Amino acid sequence: MGWYTWLDSGYVSVGDRYGNLLVIAREEENTKKGVARWRCVCDCQKFCVVQTHLLMEGTKTSCGCGGKKVIPRIEHSDIFFRGGGRFTEVYIGYKLPTLNTAIATAKKHPVAYSVFKRDWSNLCAAHFVRSRKAKSAITVDLVYIEPLDSRRDEDNVTHSQKYILDGLVTAGVIVDDKRKYIRKISTEFTDSGKAYGVVVTLREV
Repeated sequence: MGWYTWLDSGYVSVGDRYGNLLVIAREEENTKKGVARWRCVCDCQKFCVVQTHLLMEGTKTSCGCGGKKVIPRIEHSDIFFRGGGRFTEVYIGYKLPTLNTAIATAKKHPVAYSVFKRDWSNLCAAHFVRSRKAKSAITVDLVYIEPLDSRRDEDNVTHSQKYILDGLVTAGVIVDDKRKYIRKISTEFTDSGKAYGVVVTLREV
């Protein structure tokens, strides 16, 4: 599933992981030699563009940080359940941006915010590309994982639900993020040491 290319003797798709890099989107333009380019996010949360063969060969496994600036996370898992109604639970193990960060980015330049929003929405979408398509409206439960000593206010953090919902649409899990397709959104916070992330639970209603 996802977007594929056959170049340099192998498949690359959105949602694949290569070392510290997670593939989140294919760039619109290939290289002059026709090699596909992929938008990736490093575990240090820096975004970068990598050519297909560099991923396939293992030549490029980070943004250049060497995996030394990894954001703490709980053990990654994409879990699919049945029972009591269909539901899917996915852990997005990244420190999603706050409202303040989004505003600061928008003030720099409108284009900068456009790239910012697209990157974070695609990052979330990459976690849902293997989720089944909802056959009815859904409810969305978000459990944000933040250290107790975090300086990030809860109302600031929950701004990131915009990227999560856009990601669900991009991945094709839901048709749109209007109320017709999302009946309820709930949020809560918990802590897990120094880890960050959000557990997204989708239930069909």
